[in-house]
Amino acid sequence: MAGSQDMMIIVVMMMMMSSVFSVLAGGALFFTLPQEGDECEGKDTNGNYVIDEDLKCVLDACDSGYSISSSGKKCIVDEIYTDDDDDDDGGSGGSGGSGGGECVEDLSVVSHEATLGPCDTVYDVDPKEVKYQGTYFLPRNPTRGKEWIHELEVNGDTRSFLASHQSPDDYCKMVKFDISKESGTCKYKVVDAGYTTSPTAASTCKTKEEVIAHWAAKNQQTVAPNDFTGGYGLQYMKYDKFCAPK
Repeated sequence: MAGSQDMMIIVVMMMMMSSVFSVLAGGALFFTLPQEGDECEGKDTNGNYVIDEDLKCVLDACDSGYSISSSGKKCIVDEIYTDDDDDDDGGSGGSGGSGGGECVEDLSVVSHEATLGPCDTVYDVDPKEVKYQGTYFLPRNPTRGKEWIHELEVNGDTRSFLASHQSPDDYCKMVKFDISKESGTCKYKVVDAGYTTSPTAASTCKTKEEVIAHWAAKNQQTVAPNDFTGGYGLQYMKYDKFCAPK
C-alpha cells in the first residue's frame, strides 16, 4: 500500500514539474519573439527594416540618396540631374524653371536625410507636402500641404522650414527641416521638433506668423525616426524642383 502511495506521489510531482517546464519554455519563447518596432533584416541592403503591427518585417526607410519605391518593397536611387539636363546657356530650361534644370514636379524623399541632386540655389527646391510619423500623432500619419509649410529663415546656403499641424488634442505640432546647398548639390534634413498649446476650435497654428511665434516658444520634442517611435517626424516630403513658384 505504501509503495502505491509513493508511486502516486512521484507521478504527481512529475506532472507538476512538466507543467512548470512548459510555462518556462513558453515564457522564454515569448520574450525571444520579435516585437512591433524592432529592427529586422530585409532584402535590400540600402534599406532599414522594422517589425510592423502584423509582426512582419517591412521596409521602413532608405539610406541617404535612396527613396522607397512606389511598391514600398525596395529602395531606388533618388533622381539625379546631369549637365545634359541644363540648357546650353545655363537658363531655366523647360517649363519656366527657377534654376539650371528642367522643371520636375511631385518628387518625394522618404527619409529624414537625403541628397536631392544638383541645384543652383536652395530656392530650386520647393516643398509641397509632408506626411508625419511618430506615435504622438492621433489620428496617425496626418498629411499636410503647402499651406502648412512655412519658411522659417535663410542662413547662407541653408533654408529652414517649419511643417506645422493643428492636432485635435489642442496642440500645434511642428517639425523643422532644412534644404541646404553644398558643392552644387541640394540636401534635405529633418533637424528638430516641438509643440505648443493651440486650441483646436480656434487654431493659432495656421499662418506663417502664428507658426513662427509658436516655434519661438516651443516645448522641445523628440524627432521620431520611424512610425513606431514617440515624438514627431516626417515619413516623406514631396517637392518640385527647378519650377517657378506658383
